[in-house]
Formats: sequence, C-alpha cells, structure tokens
Amino acid sequence: MKKIFTFGCSFSDYMYQVDKPYGHYVAEQLNSEYIHEGAGCWSNSRIFRKFFSYLRNGDINKKTLVTFQFTEISRDELWFSKVLESDNVSYHGGLPMIDEYDNGGIFKYKWDSYKWNHEKNLSKIMKDKTDYCLNEDFDLEKTKNIIYSIIEVCKFKKIPFIMINGSYNDYENFIDDSDLSVVNYNDIQQKYPSIFKESTEYDYSHLSQKGHTELAKKIINKIEL
Repeated sequence: MKKIFTFGCSFSDYMYQVDKPYGHYVAEQLNSEYIHEGAGCWSNSRIFRKFFSYLRNGDINKKTLVTFQFTEISRDELWFSKVLESDNVSYHGGLPMIDEYDNGGIFKYKWDSYKWNHEKNLSKIMKDKTDYCLNEDFDLEKTKNIIYSIIEVCKFKKIPFIMINGSYNDYENFIDDSDLSVVNYNDIQQKYPSIFKESTEYDYSHLSQKGHTELAKKIINKIEL
C-alpha cells in the first residue's frame, strides 16, 4: 500500500495523550505514506466530502488502504464567512477545528458546538440548528446513504478499505463478509480508554495510546488475512 487514509472523528485523532493514532501506526508498520483525516467533531458529511475529493483527484486508488470510522449521525459541517483565530484550535498534534475555505471557513457542527464558537452570529446559527433542525430519522437516512455510496464505490473501483466498527456508529452494525472487511473496537475501547485532559478520569469514548496500538494491530491482521 502506497498510502493509508484514515477518516473519522476525535476517536481516530491525535488525542490528549496519543502521539500515534491507529492509522499512523498502520502506515508506519506498512512503510506507507499516512494521510490523516480524523479530528474532533468531524462528521459523516465531511467524510463523504473529503473522501470523494481525494477520489476525484486520483489520490485514492487500488494502491491505497482507506479506513472509515463513521461518526454520530447528527453531526454536520457549515461554511461561515468569518474565522476567528481563537476558534481554530486542534487536539494535540491533530487537525484544526476549522478548514479555511475561500474567504471563510468550514466549521464542525454537533449539537453543543454553539457553546464553543466565539463568533456570535455563527453560534446563533448552530443553536438554531440544534433547536429546530435536527431529526433523527432524517439524519439517519442521510447517513445510511453516505455509507452506502462510499462502500459501493470502493467495491466498484476495487479500493482496499476497512470499516472501523463500534460505539460511534452503533446505528449501522457492519458484519464481516466476503465483500466487507470490518474491525471492531468496542472491546479495546473498554480495556484501554483515554484519560480526560488535566484529569485522572477515564474517557471511554476514546482510546489511550495502548488502545490505538491494539486497534492498529487488528487492522494489520485483517489486511494480512
């Protein structure tokens, strides 16, 4: 594999005490170039947009391995005309929370993201979206269509890919078969949780460095089967 792509949210990112997330470890072990596309609050909408951009540009092909860790269904992304430096932060070593785009930026949205942004007009838009524009059935339909599109195009173009299956995508339980390679992480998540920043409390939504290493080993074993 010439390149390893990782798509996901903070679960797949360089977190507080994680210097090498699972995708980075896999790429290192396979002596491949690593393209990191996992970061806090990222959404399935962004996975769809970035994956197909890489695909259209020819960066993703038969010689790349792509891992997909799909996110909570209500997350989204919004373009806004103003980017404040105070909002464009990142996790330790990860990607910024905002993608600069044209003369503004693409902001990551989740139900409580209006609390984080310092730009009042954007926060109001996010708050209104949370209060008036979320519908679980609608978001689930969009998500299932996104996942279906990605899986089918990977199969059609014979792109090696692995579904990272666990708590973040409990709405779609992927099953290993002849057409789909699946790696489950819930057991690792419970055994090797992360620790919250500036705290000693366990964060069972994310993995410790040991957890990322163990997940990477599962992925490598799946490739070698």
